[in-house]
Amino acid sequence: MPIYETNEDVARQERMIKRFCEHFSYDYAPFPPKHKVDYAILKPQRINGHWYKVVAGMVEVKTRSFPHKKYPTMMVNVGKVLYAKQFVDIGIKVVLLVGWTDAVGFISLTADSFAAMGGRNDRGDPNDEDVMIHFPIEDFTMIAHR
Repeated sequence: MPIYETNEDVARQERMIKRFCEHFSYDYAPFPPKHKVDYAILKPQRINGHWYKVVAGMVEVKTRSFPHKKYPTMMVNVGKVLYAKQFVDIGIKVVLLVGWTDAVGFISLTADSFAAMGGRNDRGDPNDEDVMIHFPIEDFTMIAHR
């Protein structure tokens, strides 16, 4: 399966996660390229006399080249949502962080949503269309406006 992410995409994601973590006073660490989500959110914590980089959450980062109100929902592949649900019982939140041309917002990947077939069809890759989970834009928490 091809990887379409460019170095420029990775740089944009890095800027977004840095801003997100500065906003909430967390650290972060990238996951390997084929991981289901992009970053671990870390909070240094002393446990039984030892310091750990405790995983407080995980983040999938998306950047979009249009304003946040252009579409009523933001969609992600069902696999990312199913992955996120695995961590609920152990208290690790997984969020979707989106940078549009006019705003930056986030939502839990376990928030209310609906499923529909979709994806992109501009690359001629049959793997681009799948079950997509749609999150209403109005349910996002906006942390910045550009």
